[in-house]
Amino acid sequence: MQSLRLIAATWALLLLVACGGGGSVSREENTGGSTPDPTYSVSLTLADSDGNTSTSLTGDSPLILSATVTDSDGSPVANTVVTFSFTVANLARFSNDTGTALTNDEGVATITLIVGELSGSGAVEAALETGETTRIGFSSSGTTATVETPESLELFASQSQLSSSGSDEVEVWAVVKNAQNILLDGVNVTFSADNNAAIAETQPVTDENGTAIVMLRTGGDKENRTINVTATVSGEQTLTETISINVVGTEIEINGTTSAIIGDSVNLTVSLQDSDNVGIASETLTLRVEDESGTDVTATTLDDAAPQTSAEGRATVAFTAPAAGTFTVFANALNTESTFAIEVQQDEFVFVNAPDVNDVDQDIPLNTDYNLQVSWLRDAAPFAGGSISFAISRGTVVSADAVTDGSGIADLTVSSGNAGLATISATGTDGAGVQVSTQIEIAFIATDAETIIVDATPDSIGPDGQTSTISAVVLDADGNRVRNKLVNFEVNDVSNGNLTDAQSRTDRRGIATTVYESNAVSTYQSVEVRAYVNDEPAVEDSTLLTVGDRPFDISLGTGNLIEAPQQSSYRKEFSVFVTDADANPVSGAALTFSATPVAETTNDPAYAKGYWLWDEDDSIYYSVVTATCANEDLNGNGRLDVGEDFNGDGQLTPGNVGAIDADANTDENGQALINLNYPKQYGAWVQLAISARGESSGTESVDSMNYWLSVSTDDRSTQGAPPPSSPWGVSANCGDTL
Repeated sequence: MQSLRLIAATWALLLLVACGGGGSVSREENTGGSTPDPTYSVSLTLADSDGNTSTSLTGDSPLILSATVTDSDGSPVANTVVTFSFTVANLARFSNDTGTALTNDEGVATITLIVGELSGSGAVEAALETGETTRIGFSSSGTTATVETPESLELFASQSQLSSSGSDEVEVWAVVKNAQNILLDGVNVTFSADNNAAIAETQPVTDENGTAIVMLRTGGDKENRTINVTATVSGEQTLTETISINVVGTEIEINGTTSAIIGDSVNLTVSLQDSDNVGIASETLTLRVEDESGTDVTATTLDDAAPQTSAEGRATVAFTAPAAGTFTVFANALNTESTFAIEVQQDEFVFVNAPDVNDVDQDIPLNTDYNLQVSWLRDAAPFAGGSISFAISRGTVVSADAVTDGSGIADLTVSSGNAGLATISATGTDGAGVQVSTQIEIAFIATDAETIIVDATPDSIGPDGQTSTISAVVLDADGNRVRNKLVNFEVNDVSNGNLTDAQSRTDRRGIATTVYESNAVSTYQSVEVRAYVNDEPAVEDSTLLTVGDRPFDISLGTGNLIEAPQQSSYRKEFSVFVTDADANPVSGAALTFSATPVAETTNDPAYAKGYWLWDEDDSIYYSVVTATCANEDLNGNGRLDVGEDFNGDGQLTPGNVGAIDADANTDENGQALINLNYPKQYGAWVQLAISARGESSGTESVDSMNYWLSVSTDDRSTQGAPPPSSPWGVSANCGDTL
């Protein structure tokens, strides 16, 4: 064993001598004296989530980037850090915060690319710690285009119907989304509507909920109809949606007698109302009449087949029965229709001795029984045993026959304790229940004069032909106006003034008038005008006037501006100027003022009835006056006296509705400013007499102007919110408050 160890050692020594020589182990100098650095390479690939090669990066499809690191022998290099970066910012981002990855045992490092905000192309670069780099290109769809492109438009409404009155509105909203059903903010939506509708663009641009909102209104058109609202979004593609809203509530109705006789003419009233039961004015109605066979007989039965509605939304037409049978009346307007049946009998049913309401000599005195007769003929022969009923609008039916006699006659006796027009209606019913009807109008008048009230307007005038209207109102013991009474006037005046008429007859209002014309200056209230009833001289009264040589003149006026100091009232400014005979200003002149309803004796109205109507062209409300009425305060004493409550509301109408400054003194320019304050509800409906008075050297000067209370433009400019209608109603009759 030792021999073998010796032999091995000897061989090893020989080998060392052969290699190094000299007995030493060394390296040749040209080896550099150290081991050379390793050489690496890196390669990149891009693939989608399914492993398919792809360079297209989208929000739905991220890319997986793989970096493979090998040495010079092509062997994989593990545990090496690869750092990634983009050549163009915001095209994409990495799946981790540092953009680095470590190679595995196979020398592969992976990282995910996620789409960025911008779209376009760029490259991702991989770098090793030893300095080796490489790049690979890709394309990004970006996220901005996907989010902001509208792909879906939906349209909704708060309700499917809209009231024809215009008192409500419908909220319509559009919802805009993209292809991923993400709600889009800031998208302009264009809304439109047909059929005379109106749109208020509350929010035409979508909010964070992707919603744009508008309000739909009728636009003042009260026709029943369907409004189509369209929403449009414009862009790469145009999106359009439409929704339908029905305008409902307008109705037409026919009223009148359901029976008539051949050749008789009866009135039919056609009413057109909106959804709030408010009459629709100035609309043309289409009327048609058909007989039992369906034949159009309009031309021979109606006096007007296309009437226009009044301010209250009503129209009256006359139907004349051409033959026996059932006739159907059709009324159409604003997409609504109604029918009304009239049964025409071969009867003649009339009042045979009716007085002429237009002939004052045929008027019926108060508290006097007046006999009337109704005649009923059928087939030109008296119809006996027909049941008769009567109704009267003023006064009472004193007695009446319940059935016609053998001559087809029924007697009626009427009477009234108060003066005015009255309508008497008679209805006949035969054994089969078929009815016929007729009516007449009569007038009851007061004939016994008990009181006369005399007034002068104005009661202070200047000389040389200035005038004052003298009115005399004649009343009976119960305060009824006495019609057709002859009134005598006489003047007691040392200044040589005169009356234009010495006699005048009272009208339906019980008023007789004359005019006083001045001559020279008189002393204070020294002109007396007396009036008395011609056939009752003891019924007399007088009034006093003054003809003054005014030392100064007063002029009163106003402008076109109005203030609203509170929500419920207006303030109107008036200017008053006082000048002397040479038109120089008079300073320090003490003035007093009044603002009272225009007196009845002036023949000018003191108040009006009516409502407001929207004008589409001018976008403003205009007042529609249905009646102008006189001041009920006949004698101007501010108290409700017997016979003065003409409209039956229990008070004087219109009464004092405003407050004016009581007094003022002129400044160095001879001017004084005063204010009239009044509630908004009386705007446009009351006319006041504004008066300014001043006294100098014992003589009064006065100037007056009539002024209809005005309404501000601001309060007339909001559709759907009109100013208040007349406090005394909208009918055409001053005798009621309807």
